[in-house]
Amino acid sequence: MDAHRYWKPLGNMMKQRELLDNAPAVRDSDSPDPIRSIILAVGEISLWRMAGRMLHPSAHLTYAEFADLSPELIQAMAPDIVVSSLVSRSFDCLDLAQFLSECRFQGRYRIIDPHVPDPSLIVREINMLCPGLDVRVLQLSQAEKLSSH
Repeated sequence: MDAHRYWKPLGNMMKQRELLDNAPAVRDSDSPDPIRSIILAVGEISLWRMAGRMLHPSAHLTYAEFADLSPELIQAMAPDIVVSSLVSRSFDCLDLAQFLSECRFQGRYRIIDPHVPDPSLIVREINMLCPGLDVRVLQLSQAEKLSSH
């Protein structure tokens, strides 16, 4: 892995420490239930907050900006599931998939997008570049099912 590619300035290191301090400490690895899994939601958290979205971190859910991610954070958190949108202003799902693959992430990566016409194209492209990464695209109806449990 190219360590310089993911080097973070001191300010981001402090943010990573905060994320680690607030990361879930509970793990229920015997349960396939995604609600009991450790979930890392990656996105533009500061923009979400400015837009008035209510973010509710819990023992099983942590939010992080893409710029705040590091291999050390992924290793320390050991999330079961990482979720993100297909694209955002600062990164896209391919950026995150490559990062997760380079970190040897063993969990599930789920991309949530309500409008992608052919999710299999996205999955095939990521599988070509990141073999072994468990990736799927969830469209809005599938994402709603996850949140209704």
